[in-house]
Amino acid sequence: MAESPQHTVQIMETRSRFDLKDAIEGWRNQLAAQPGLTPDNRRELETHLQDSIATLRRSGLTEEESFWLACRRVGQPHQLAEEFAKVDPVGVWRDRLFWMAIGIGVIRLWFGFPAYLLDRLRFGIIRLCAVNFHLPDWILFYVPLRTEWITELMLRNQVFGILFRWVPLICLVALLATGRIGRVLSALRFFFKTRARFLLTAAAALAVYYGWAVSAAIRTLGDAAPTPGIPSLDFAIQLAMGNAIISALLVGLIAWLMPIGGAPAQQA
Repeated sequence: MAESPQHTVQIMETRSRFDLKDAIEGWRNQLAAQPGLTPDNRRELETHLQDSIATLRRSGLTEEESFWLACRRVGQPHQLAEEFAKVDPVGVWRDRLFWMAIGIGVIRLWFGFPAYLLDRLRFGIIRLCAVNFHLPDWILFYVPLRTEWITELMLRNQVFGILFRWVPLICLVALLATGRIGRVLSALRFFFKTRARFLLTAAAALAVYYGWAVSAAIRTLGDAAPTPGIPSLDFAIQLAMGNAIISALLVGLIAWLMPIGGAPAQQA
């Protein structure tokens, strides 16, 4: 049955209807993509935009007209970033240094316990492949690619070790950057809400991790005889404590650089 012209017009109006919330969210994302704007700068600009929209709405303009006129009055995101960078260059570099410290901290954290678990998983797969998944000989006779060959390839080719260590971290960072892991991102924002909360959480995590590292070194090297190429127990403990001090200093730097009054904004 053919649709009436009035119904067609209603559908077109519905499709082209302006959504103020979506428009503001898109404008906010454009601001977040500007490295020259700190979280405080973005909050201040959004407040100006909201106030300008409200003023224009009271004058009789539609939501769409008010939004675009307010955007023109406030300014384009890239122009705003340039202006704020000229006014407060120290704040811009403070925000960049903060995210650099976060990146270094994530890499150091990843190459601790997660990397150890990934290595154990890799060698577990190699060991499982080495026995052909415990398949009987009559099945292995029909297998065109013996798993011993896969095992030999995984042992000799260092690419597999790199993939096991780096690919999960890269995927996690990509998902966080695009906002596709809502619960994880909400948890991260919770920990960064205040400096005190971040420091307490980081201190507890460092204590647990380096306590485990020292206990693992004692279990592994405590009763072992001195062997060339294998570090002694004293050296392993000193190395763990040195790494703990470096991690503590990095945590202190991140806490000092944290934006005051709220969690850091998500970087696009």
